[in-house]
Amino acid sequence: IKLALMYLGFPYSNPDSKEAAETKAASSVFDIALNSVLKDNDFTFNVDRVYPALTDRKMFGGKYEFVKPDGYICAMTPGVEDVGQRLQSRKSNFLLEYKKRIDVKDIPEEYEEYLALALAEKIAPVVGKAKALERIMLLKQQAKSELLSLDSYVINMGDLV
Repeated sequence: IKLALMYLGFPYSNPDSKEAAETKAASSVFDIALNSVLKDNDFTFNVDRVYPALTDRKMFGGKYEFVKPDGYICAMTPGVEDVGQRLQSRKSNFLLEYKKRIDVKDIPEEYEEYLALALAEKIAPVVGKAKALERIMLLKQQAKSELLSLDSYVINMGDLV
């Protein structure tokens, strides 16, 4: 939160600044910024794979019905529909690749700057820094490009099988 506010030009090195109105505003929007980063399909740090379990009724509307895995955000596997508390697919058995909710402490360190910029982007208008949005968005895009270039060298051994 402090890093996001510093990107917006607030000098937060004082320990008493925790009670500042801007910090409270940033705290209330932090989960929204975090969820936007976790949902971003360009990043793979929170991707998980499971064979989903069928629900008790197994089929509904001509499709197989599955229980959502713990921490489920969204499916990356084609042909999977998110229907309320359940998932549906025409396939009866498949490996579900999905974005998973993780704790902020489990996000790799190299994503700290990007997350701070995502938060700064969300709170800029709220704290009276709308003019900084263009600069923040440019910095965020640059940070994302750097992260994606780092990820391009990582090989997921499961994809090679």
